[in-house]
Amino acid sequence: MNLASLFVPIAGGRLGGSLRSLWAWWLRELQGMVPARLRRMLRGSGHVLLVDVTDRLAVIRRVRQNGDEEVGRILLENADAANRRAQFAVYADALPGGPRQVVVRVPAARVLRKVLDLPAAAQENLREILGLEMDRLTPFNAADVYYTHRILEVDRQAKRLVVELLILPRAVADPAIEAVHGLGLGADRLEVTTEGSRAGAPEGARVDFLPASAGAATSSRRRPLIIALAAAALGLLVAAMVLPLQQQRRLIETLEAQVATAKVKADAGRKLQAEMQQAIAQSNFIIDRKRNRPAFVDVLDELTTLLPDNTWLIRIRYYNGELQAFGNSPAASALVGVLEASPVFAEAQFRAPVTRDPRLGVERFHIGAQVVDPEKAEADE
Repeated sequence: MNLASLFVPIAGGRLGGSLRSLWAWWLRELQGMVPARLRRMLRGSGHVLLVDVTDRLAVIRRVRQNGDEEVGRILLENADAANRRAQFAVYADALPGGPRQVVVRVPAARVLRKVLDLPAAAQENLREILGLEMDRLTPFNAADVYYTHRILEVDRQAKRLVVELLILPRAVADPAIEAVHGLGLGADRLEVTTEGSRAGAPEGARVDFLPASAGAATSSRRRPLIIALAAAALGLLVAAMVLPLQQQRRLIETLEAQVATAKVKADAGRKLQAEMQQAIAQSNFIIDRKRNRPAFVDVLDELTTLLPDNTWLIRIRYYNGELQAFGNSPAASALVGVLEASPVFAEAQFRAPVTRDPRLGVERFHIGAQVVDPEKAEADE
């Protein structure tokens, strides 16, 4: 028995289309507040039917007190809708009549799990937040999956909670639900298969992925049974119009806090990346400069080897790939040819006129030449 059926005459033609929709929503919320024991009393003593669906097979089981009893198996592969219904008709007579709950189950290996660390403020609207953040937390959009969650831990001191997000792609679940509908059965719950009986399975293995029942199963608002439902209808109707606005405001505040935190982390990451790139560029500049130019000690060794013993160097300057030598020599004019003959020097020429020192009998010179890497010059040739 459904609580909504008690109020069908009230929500008749006197209400407009929008009021009837609001009234139906309020009745569903009211039904979710009724204790589970009373809902079972109103619904009657029905039975639970398990339908385990794979790509090839649908196994029908009936839940009993001493375990799950297999009723029959229906081949799905290479079978059209009529053939599947004919197979189910063979086992339909073995099923008891009266109300029943149909649980569609798919292989547990198809479920994706992720543990999340969230602010405690997200607990009240946790399912809505997970739906909005689905494309950021997972590779899927909320419209492409069935999902539910379990709260694993609540740290009130740190105002954090640890949540396990369970995701079942619609590409896996929808064909199973359609196959069950094709047998003439409804789908009250969507679960995953368990080893052994369903009653003995852990609580985490019996979570419901269908959004309508998931919202009722995880609701934290447990109120005493409303004795005078008709008398409280007006007050609850007003509350139903105000609560969504408050929930929306809390959701926005939570998302704004998450966006601000993510922005701070992103800015810090970009700043650190820029600093690292700058440091690498500076390090590579120094390394490349040293690699592309001969070391000064090698240049000095080549110069002292080339110059005659009667030539004296007074000062040497090596800057930006150019060597400038100042000194005295009995025959300074021959030094240009000596440097040009070396593979280390190129474009040797006097930077200033040669002057003669009559006191010492020598010529003073200022020669400049470009320094090249012999190995690189041979490679270019």
